[in-house]
Amino acid sequence: MSSSQNQNGQQNQNQQHEDETLQETLTEIRLSHTAMKAWYNTSASPGALTLHSRHGAKYPTFWRDVLNWGQDGQGWRDARRAYLKWSEGGGKEEEERTQGQRKQAEEERERKELEEEQRAVLAAINGGGGGTSSE
Repeated sequence: MSSSQNQNGQQNQNQQHEDETLQETLTEIRLSHTAMKAWYNTSASPGALTLHSRHGAKYPTFWRDVLNWGQDGQGWRDARRAYLKWSEGGGKEEEERTQGQRKQAEEERERKELEEEQRAVLAAINGGGGGTSSE
């Protein structure tokens, strides 16, 4: 086998490997597009907010636009890295826990307001005596 045939064979293998890598990347972009877009556009995650200054405040609308997005086309790689760190590193759970705590505090506040309103109505019904009868 000549050295030119060896080089051609090596080039074909390299090209095949690059094509497979590109296909894997495209599949990953397509599969993760909706979740990453939602995270990037709505998250108060420090990782997402940091990327806004480098790649813009909005994630690309269509998955095909992700390929060339951001500085030097690095937007998806940077966003993917931050998204995985957030989703697998506890950031997602922390946000959900914080949202749950906020919801619980809001429900508690609403419950107290309702109780106060009920006491005021009872007081008004009973003649303003603070809920006690004067009989």
